[in-house]
Parts: sequence; structure tokens; C-alpha cells
Amino acid sequence: APKLYAADFNLGVIFEQQGNAAAAIAAFSNVLRRVPDHAASYKALAEVLRESGRIEAWFTNFERFERNCPNHVALAAHALEVCAYRADFPRLGRYLDGLRDERFTAGEPLEVLDALQQILYLLHFFDVEPELVGRIGRTHDALARRVYGEPRPRSSKRFPGKVRIGYLSG
Repeated sequence: APKLYAADFNLGVIFEQQGNAAAAIAAFSNVLRRVPDHAASYKALAEVLRESGRIEAWFTNFERFERNCPNHVALAAHALEVCAYRADFPRLGRYLDGLRDERFTAGEPLEVLDALQQILYLLHFFDVEPELVGRIGRTHDALARRVYGEPRPRSSKRFPGKVRIGYLSG
């Protein structure tokens, strides 16, 4: 069933979880041969390639992702990593400008949430204005509320007694 590319994608996820990088790469690549704009496969393939040390293939995957999904928010997250790794600061600047201009809008809600979380983390490594981080954070919060619903309200009930504080150390 050639149109059942979701099965190959799911196989790729399973192979990745089993630590079988070669099979995961083959499964995600098979999806991309049939559906060249399947952003989730580019993202998953990128993770497997990077983790298995296949950096040149990681770059090639990024170039294909950029050609086939130019407005996908997951591309922006991937671009921040690739451009920083390559020290391609002009291209990195274009992607940061794209985030400022809200150019990256495509994606399913859960894909967008995942990409926004990754972007929020990665922006800590770049000298960007706090307003950009705040705006992306608010976008993430609004989408998370739309997808998952409102957070549970805080309990107004206080318990008497000593306040107990726990410390956690790295």
C-alpha cells in the first residue's frame, strides 16, 4: 500500500527507540521519497542522523527540508541547530529574522508545540531580544491551552504547619 506512508513513519519511530539507526533512517527516508513535504519525517531523520554521527547526511537532510517545507516551524528549529553547528551566521540571522517576522507558521498543532519548545530552548544560546523569546513563549502557551485545555487551577487551600523545602543539586 504505497499511500500508507504512516506505517513506514511508525516503523522508523520503533526502530529509533530500539536503537536500530540504519533501519530508522531507511524507514524515514522511504516516507520522504513518497511524501517529500512530510516535516515530521525530516525532523525524526535529522535526530537519528545527528545522534548516529552522520553529520554530512544531517546537513543534506536539512537542505531537503528547507527546499520542501520552507515555512514549517520545525524547519526553523532544525535550522538554528544546523546553522550554529556550521557557524553559518548570515543564514542563522535569516532564520532568526523569520522567527521575528512570524514566517514559520505551517504544521499540525502538536508539531508546532514541539517545535516551539525546541526553539524556546535553542534561543537561550543566541543573542536575541527578550521580546522575541517572550512572544514565542506566549504563542506556545496559547497553543498549548488550545490543544490541552486550561491548566488546573491552583489550590487555594493552605495546610497548617511548617513549610517544607526540598533542595535538589546537580
